[in-house]
Amino acid sequence: MSPRFFTRALWAEPLPLPDHEFERQRVDMVLGYPGADATLLRAAVDAGATGVIVLGAGAGNPGSALVQAIQEAIAQGVLVGLGTRTGGGPVAVIYGGGGAVDAVAAGAVPLGDLPATQARILMALLSSTHPVEEARELLAARLTSAG
Repeated sequence: MSPRFFTRALWAEPLPLPDHEFERQRVDMVLGYPGADATLLRAAVDAGATGVIVLGAGAGNPGSALVQAIQEAIAQGVLVGLGTRTGGGPVAVIYGGGGAVDAVAAGAVPLGDLPATQARILMALLSSTHPVEEARELLAARLTSAG
């Protein structure tokens, strides 16, 4: 008789092990703050970043200039995660006007309470083993099921 399960597993499947492509991934972090422009985000993309984590103010609010650059980066095939630069607490998609609502609408994946340094490794792994759209979906699904 086969076992019967009444809840689903936390993770649908295990993550693949890093391979030689993992080492080639560049995932940069850009700090958002009141008045920040998009120069650093665009520089990361121009330098060949396959992923960028934007660390927004408060609950993950990057500002209007960075929201526009997030949309541009995603159009260029870059995986973008949205974190918070605070010492604790998750990204909360609650503010517009350059806030997390706008960044997520532009295509950024909210990282919840996953620390940016750990999200950087996860994004590099997913980018090294999956096309960018699939990596984006897997990142979002893992963060949703973890919370």
